[in-house]
Order: sequence, then C-alpha cells, then structure tokens
Amino acid sequence: MFFRRDADSLKSRRQKRMEELEELRELQELRKETHLERWDFLALIIAGLTTLLPVAGGIILCYYLLTWFIFC
Repeated sequence: MFFRRDADSLKSRRQKRMEELEELRELQELRKETHLERWDFLALIIAGLTTLLPVAGGIILCYYLLTWFIFC
C-alpha cells in the first residue's frame, strides 16, 4: 500500500531530472531541424483561432445570459 512497485520509484530524483533534460535536448534538436514552410505560421494562427474563439464566445454568451437573467 505504501510502496510503489513501478520501476520509476527506484530512480533517484537526480537521475530522473537528467533523463528529462536529455529528452528536452533531443526535442530542441528536432525542432531546429524542422523548417516551417511559407504559410505554416498563418495556418497555425487560423487553427488556434478556430479552436479558441468558439470557446470564448460560449463563455461570453453564458456570462451575458446569466447577467440578463439576474438583472432583468
């Protein structure tokens, strides 16, 4: 009950941190090798907006309806 039985529990914090740093370095190298094409940045912006705007609109709509029901 009190003891974890997975392999990660036996590793020291320092060893875990060193492994995380190594993974981070590998990801940074991969990022440097990846080159964006001409319109990729615009596509990322449009994808972000189509994801966030409906959620923000829903929150604003809920806030508006709630205040309308309370004060009218």
